Amino acid sequence: MQAWLVVLVAGTLGVGQQVAPLRPLLDVSSQVSADRVAVGERFTITLELTPAPKIHVYAPGVVGYKPIAFTVQPQRGLVIRGLTYPPSETYFYAPLKETVAVYQKPFRIVQELALDPSLSGRAAPKEAGTIVVRGTLTYQACNDRVCFPPRTVPMMWTVAIKES
Repeated sequence: MQAWLVVLVAGTLGVGQQVAPLRPLLDVSSQVSADRVAVGERFTITLELTPAPKIHVYAPGVVGYKPIAFTVQPQRGLVIRGLTYPPSETYFYAPLKETVAVYQKPFRIVQELALDPSLSGRAAPKEAGTIVVRGTLTYQACNDRVCFPPRTVPMMWTVAIKES
C-alpha cells in the first residue's frame, strides 16, 4: 500500500522533477559559551533561531497562541539563572484585526547557568566529570494564512567540569 502511495505522488510530477525537501519552519542552532566549566563558574547556552521566510513565532507573553519558550531541566549540581529573549516585533493579522508580538527575523535566546558551588551541588557533577544539560524548546509557527501545530524540540549539551 505504501509503495502505491509513493507511485501516485511521484506520478504527479513531470519527467525529471524532484520533490524539494520540506524546509523547517524554524532553524535552530545552539552553542555553549565554554567547553569546560569550574564549580561556581557561570556559562551560557545560546540558541540562534531563524524563522523560514514569511513565518513568525510568537513572543513570550502572547495569549491565545503558544509563545516560544526555552526551559532547562533542573538537576542537582546545576544552577539555572536568567533567561533572555530579545525585544519582539509587532505583527498585525488583518483577517482577525489582531496585533501580536512575534519574531519574524533571526533572533537569539540566551540562558545563563552555573555549576552549583554549594556542598551538595559540588558532589553531583564531580562524580561524572561532566554535566549533561537538557533543555526543551517549544513554539508555534504561523504564516499569514495558517498556524502550524505547536512543536517541541528536545536539546542536550555535555559540558566538562574543570577541577577547582
